[in-house]
Amino acid sequence: MTAYVAPGMQASIDELRAANAPHPKTLPLAVVRQGMEDQAVRWNAYAVPGVTHTDTTIAGLPVRVYQPQDALATHAMVYLHGGGWTAGSITTHDNMVRRLAAASGMVVLSVDYRLAPEHPAPAAVEDTLAVLDALAQGAGPWKFATPQLCLGGDSAGANVALGALVACKARQSQLPFAALLLYGCFAPVFDTWSNQQYGNGDWGLSTARMEWYWANHLGSLPPDDPVAAPLHADLRGLPFLYITVAGLDPLAEDSFLLARRCIDQGVATIVDPVPGVIHGFGKYAPVVPAAAAALERAGHALRAARHTGENA
Repeated sequence: MTAYVAPGMQASIDELRAANAPHPKTLPLAVVRQGMEDQAVRWNAYAVPGVTHTDTTIAGLPVRVYQPQDALATHAMVYLHGGGWTAGSITTHDNMVRRLAAASGMVVLSVDYRLAPEHPAPAAVEDTLAVLDALAQGAGPWKFATPQLCLGGDSAGANVALGALVACKARQSQLPFAALLLYGCFAPVFDTWSNQQYGNGDWGLSTARMEWYWANHLGSLPPDDPVAAPLHADLRGLPFLYITVAGLDPLAEDSFLLARRCIDQGVATIVDPVPGVIHGFGKYAPVVPAAAAALERAGHALRAARHTGENA
């Protein structure tokens, strides 16, 4: 049966198949990382009206701060970019984070956390917690108590966001009021139906590539570590989660498995399946209406959820 492909998505799928990129393990890390930066130039050229940004440093990490025109001073999002924990930056995700800032009406602080394999888990989570702590104490002009913050992330960044919630709970810290998890990866499980259906590389991300990313991320940690692989964590007591699932993604089942566990453990959860789009669809929002609409829905959900933190 032919898979449904959303309007505007097929051209990018065809480009990925024609490029036939080599497995990243065959390339120097610097080449892998620069390749992602180069690909982002095209998508970042699309304007997102009404959102400005400044670059700064918080907790010793580069952070890009996005300010939408209608931003409330009382809430903000800390965003963790995707890239398999191995590549990606505040620059590669610039356009999609601008869209989330516009849709959510919140200041968004996009963090350049340390990358694997030089800095395997839990380094990225530790960096996230350091930013949360710095914001609570007053980082430059920004001061947000943790319950005034939400976390967001896509792909590996969604893993980091959820891992940071688990780590916050473990240290008995205050929790952010919500988290946005876009097409995330939550445990190193490679035999799911979505890996079998979409993991051969014809749809962009491949199962083989994810195996390499997970090896970089875990380092010496076991595959069921609750922070590095938070599908295995005790999720009880976590805040509202908004989970977006790409329909043509080898990682789709990661999100559905997480949603089932969240619901079973009493975590308020919304799941938004987006048919006909591939992993990483956020960057294609300028040319794929379904991707743009999914980011807008996610931002609106956080815009509503932030009211739970108004009395923090």
